Amino acid sequence: MAHANNDDALLEIGFRIERWVKRNRLFLGAAAFVLVALIAGYFINDYAETKRIEAANEALLALQTDPNSGEALASLQAKSPELYELFALREACKNGDTAALAELAKKRTIAADIAAYELASLSAQSADLARFASRETSLLKELASFTEAYLLLQKGEFETAKTLLGGIPDSSELKNSATSLSHYGIVGR
Repeated sequence: MAHANNDDALLEIGFRIERWVKRNRLFLGAAAFVLVALIAGYFINDYAETKRIEAANEALLALQTDPNSGEALASLQAKSPELYELFALREACKNGDTAALAELAKKRTIAADIAAYELASLSAQSADLARFASRETSLLKELASFTEAYLLLQKGEFETAKTLLGGIPDSSELKNSATSLSHYGIVGR
């Protein structure tokens, strides 16, 4: 008897599900269509992104063999502006091109921060390095402070250099080098 009640209950649930599916047939069809479209869109987008990355890599490889290739430069800039900036930074640093570094330093990217540091470092002026290190967004603040302290030590400004080196946080990768420079740079004089 209990077995018959279970079969009836299952049959009743089956009929309810069937009626619900018939009532919501349009909604279920639309949901299935949207799901298929989203999945297709994801794969199409993934394919396009892969092709963009491959084209940017091909342009970069071409630039490594011929850095003056205008076609490869344009392709790299169009396909991957960030990679283009890093390539331009590398070329500017390699050639000591301060005009290119100054142009890169105006942007709002990691390459811009590195270009600004390179400009300050190339000037070999402690004021330029201090100005760079005081920027709120500088990623290389500690390196700029370290370089500035080194320049100050060369000028004989030991106390200022020691203060700068002491300002490098303990968590910094440069802390040990700063401590060594502080000790040997001042003691060695």
